[in-house]
Amino acid sequence: SDYAFSHFYNHSQPAYDPDYSDVCDFEDGSCNWQQLAGDHADWVRRSGASGPPHPDTAPLTDHTTYTAGGHYYWLPFSASDPSGHRAKVASPMFPAGRGACIQLWYYMHGGGVGTLNVYGPGGQETPLLSRTGNHGPMWRFAQASLGNHGQPYQIVVEGVKGGPGQDGDMAFDDVQVTERPCPPPGSCDFESSLCDWSNLGNGGGGVDRGHWLRDRGASPYPSSGGPNKDHTTNSDQVVASLRGDLVEPSTGGHCLTFWYHMYGHNVGMLQVYINDRKISGEGNGVLLWSKEGNQGQKWLEASVSVARSDAF
Repeated sequence: SDYAFSHFYNHSQPAYDPDYSDVCDFEDGSCNWQQLAGDHADWVRRSGASGPPHPDTAPLTDHTTYTAGGHYYWLPFSASDPSGHRAKVASPMFPAGRGACIQLWYYMHGGGVGTLNVYGPGGQETPLLSRTGNHGPMWRFAQASLGNHGQPYQIVVEGVKGGPGQDGDMAFDDVQVTERPCPPPGSCDFESSLCDWSNLGNGGGGVDRGHWLRDRGASPYPSSGGPNKDHTTNSDQVVASLRGDLVEPSTGGHCLTFWYHMYGHNVGMLQVYINDRKISGEGNGVLLWSKEGNQGQKWLEASVSVARSDAF
């Protein structure tokens, strides 16, 4: 049995290029990212399992696996660090003309957090994207166009200390340079990446036994059947959760539109929830939409209205 969904739109849409996509999740090393000289501190590749010096502000998991054993680049700021202290780390060199969009996940939590800047082909004068202040204990998505570039370039990530006398932590993970343009905010067709969607895994709520996979072409189970149990757990009930980035409230509300595919005798249930910014814990939130059982060998469109006065 097979589930699939495609083309999520939050009111508002391109980019899996089989020929090229450069991505690093830092699980197997630094991907040749290097610390830059002339700053005040260093970014550190670490995992949540190594024990944060700031237990109230440091990430407890990475973004890739949502487990304590997953890795990311991390920058701690202590209360004694002066405002304006900087740390920079740079990617390997990209060839001229390579890449159209930079995507990454970042974490900024604590009163001492200042600014996260990401620089690209234009050098370190004007950032491609910038985030400032406390964004809460969660991984957030960011992307920016790389523009036209006729010279080799690096991606540089810079962290800047904020207010004095307070702790704060920054981190980044899952950096990807795609050959397709950045998709519009609130839209994803999954052609080059998961955009701002994340597999929660066991580290992101404790309920998942599977993962959503970005795929193309025909299903590996083209018949109406497929296996009636998963191989890992020998269970006939496999739960996989995919969560979008935080959505800010709108006076006119939001409309979530997506295409889904549910085919096979053993297909179960597809559900859409609002999780009220909860990163982990019991339950999935408020159920908005649900579909159960075999819907045939075809893609179907669904729309859900969302009226919220707070972020979700």
